Amino acid sequence: MTDVDSLREAIEQYEAQLSQVQLALTTATEGHDKDNLLSLQSDIQELIALTKESLRSAEGKDTSDNEDDGLSDSQDEEDDPMAKEYAMFKAELEEEEEEESKTKDENEQQESSSNSNSIEVSKKISGNA
Repeated sequence: MTDVDSLREAIEQYEAQLSQVQLALTTATEGHDKDNLLSLQSDIQELIALTKESLRSAEGKDTSDNEDDGLSDSQDEEDDPMAKEYAMFKAELEEEEEEESKTKDENEQQESSSNSNSIEVSKKISGNA
């Protein structure tokens, strides 16, 4: 698969993700979740725009003589704003997932603690009766 093909595939995936986020926004209520979805929507839209820009650039490179063949791949990645943007986007998504995981774990711990207290109270009540 060429760079151009992978960029086209990435755009399709991002647009599918954007559609899912927009669908989720229609059902989201005001608050933290909606704010996160709006931020994610904005990030995905920016990512799509940057990927399309990279695609246009890659299509232009494919038809040119690749004048910058002297650059190594690592230098290309360092100079590529798209790569930097994608890395930042990925990091932000990982942070969101970590926050959701922590919240879920805290809720489970509270629920477990609450269940333990209920069992202890039930034992005391049945022991006193």
